[in-house]
Amino acid sequence: MLKEKITIEMLTQDNVSILTQSFIDNNETIAQVGENYRTTYRNTERERTLLIVLPQNVQESILAMWGTTPTVIDNREI
Repeated sequence: MLKEKITIEMLTQDNVSILTQSFIDNNETIAQVGENYRTTYRNTERERTLLIVLPQNVQESILAMWGTTPTVIDNREI
């Protein structure tokens, strides 16, 4: 069975770094499949909407730290 592990590596008021890893579990051993994958999201209005691809509990943890207002201005949003 293939399992995905998502870890919040670094969370600040302005950004978050997410580590995603895939593992295969054959009931006797667990082995990582593929490479580590990291994604960074900034606390901008646009990137807050991108959090939807993450599991609900991860989104809630990030937004608990970030609050309801973006702290970073994205030049593309001006």
